[in-house]
Amino acid sequence: MRSKKSRGVFFAFGAVMAFAAVSACLSISGCNSSATGPTDTSEILLVYPKGGETFKIGSTMVVKWTEQGQGKTDVNAVVVQFSPDDGKTWINLTTQRSIVPGDADWEKFSWLIPDTLNSLKSGKFALANNAKCRIKVEQYEPQSIFETSKDFTITP
Repeated sequence: MRSKKSRGVFFAFGAVMAFAAVSACLSISGCNSSATGPTDTSEILLVYPKGGETFKIGSTMVVKWTEQGQGKTDVNAVVVQFSPDDGKTWINLTTQRSIVPGDADWEKFSWLIPDTLNSLKSGKFALANNAKCRIKVEQYEPQSIFETSKDFTITP
């Protein structure tokens, strides 16, 4: 039993030393190591709305986005979400499906702004005179690439 524990401590110590050596090597200029971290450049860029805008109930908001870097090939489906409370609650606006390249809604999703929205978790939200609204465009799966607007206002 003791030898297994000792090996575990030795392995942990060895892993820490290896990490320290790689970290030191990466911080020293001229180090000849091929060890590098991941360089994922996949991005979704929200073009509109950015935040600060005012929209009226009954009008159509056209949510616009684009992909950047590896996102042009990595992002193969998105969902558009709305938050009525500074990003605490997110409600899918694309409830029936995700949007994929080639769809008419790709990079420009039109949303007719209602007076209320329902969330299964949080109930009903009135949107009139709400200055804490946000939009998020997020990769459908895995949900690791997204961009969120700043707050905008919806008026009656």
